[in-house]
Amino acid sequence: MINLLDISSRTVRALRREWILKRGGILSATFGMTYKCNLRCTTCGVWVRGETDTMTELTTAEILEAARQLAELKVPQVILVGSEPLLRRDSLDIIDGMRKLGLDVDVITNGTLFTERTSERVVKAGVRAITVSVDGVGKRHDEVRGQERAWERAMSGLERLSAVKKRLNSSRPRLALHATISRLNADQLEELSALQDSLNMDVSFQLASETSPEEVAASRLDGQVVAGEEFVSRDGSFLPTDEDVRRIRAFVSRPGIVRKHPTLAILATMSDDDIRHGRFPVHGCRVVEGEILIDPYGFVRPCSHLEAYDYGNVRDQTIEAIWTGVKRRKLVDKVRADMFPICDKCCQHGQNLSFAQKARMILTKGAG
Repeated sequence: MINLLDISSRTVRALRREWILKRGGILSATFGMTYKCNLRCTTCGVWVRGETDTMTELTTAEILEAARQLAELKVPQVILVGSEPLLRRDSLDIIDGMRKLGLDVDVITNGTLFTERTSERVVKAGVRAITVSVDGVGKRHDEVRGQERAWERAMSGLERLSAVKKRLNSSRPRLALHATISRLNADQLEELSALQDSLNMDVSFQLASETSPEEVAASRLDGQVVAGEEFVSRDGSFLPTDEDVRRIRAFVSRPGIVRKHPTLAILATMSDDDIRHGRFPVHGCRVVEGEILIDPYGFVRPCSHLEAYDYGNVRDQTIEAIWTGVKRRKLVDKVRADMFPICDKCCQHGQNLSFAQKARMILTKGAG
């Protein structure tokens, strides 16, 4: 049965997003707080940069100055990511400062660092949402994350957050889990789905993003390679095998599963071949149109896939000047005319769907 109220609210959000894009505004800003991480995920190469990079990260004051400018530009939301954003010792002060500026703050984390004190700080600050990424259940998660007890610590962190929310009678933050589907966990989709019921929090899914060295090398602007190597697998492909595709298809086809996990609506519209190759239904890019990524060193980048290209640095220019600058305009014009070879592997493909695609997926959710 189609939930008309749900469809209406999603339609309003999609229309608001389109309106902000039409007027040239910034939909959201993501702060890559640090490349350092306390885990060693086999599917991620970002933590390697945290061990080898020698550049100086933005200071607390520099991050909050960038946040102040975003607030003045009426950007509604900032997202804090890492590697592991809470590994920065000033992360809680940064969150407090952003909230005082009136910004909604989301945090994407591995969930292992939520002590009682940290949990209380983020709840009192009014963080809007905390999403904990998971790669499996129990020991499978530990194996992918490259550390024993990673699962136990993440679940304990969520338990602490839930307890503090209850004690402080707070509706914030919204707690959720996010699972990236790959050949490492395609046999655990039912178990991951069951977490939504046992933990009483949403579980979202997306297919793994993986690019080839050839796609990276071919993604050029004015002869310069603009794609980064973050999504090039270091240890063989993690994309689904033929058997995994059958498992994914059976899972997504289960009655009611798309309604339970709306993010699966994207997978439900993809062909088996697209799932096998991690090729998403991206026909345009709304991320470069309306979002920015500020990396740990202050470089403003189009997205996490285009890590080799920057619009400028917040240490040298205002965000408004960077947003309206020539370098951003050149890249936006290029993507509008012809996307890069890596673009159909986009990890933010959910944000890049057209209004018509979103409408079809909302209806798919209602029917499923």
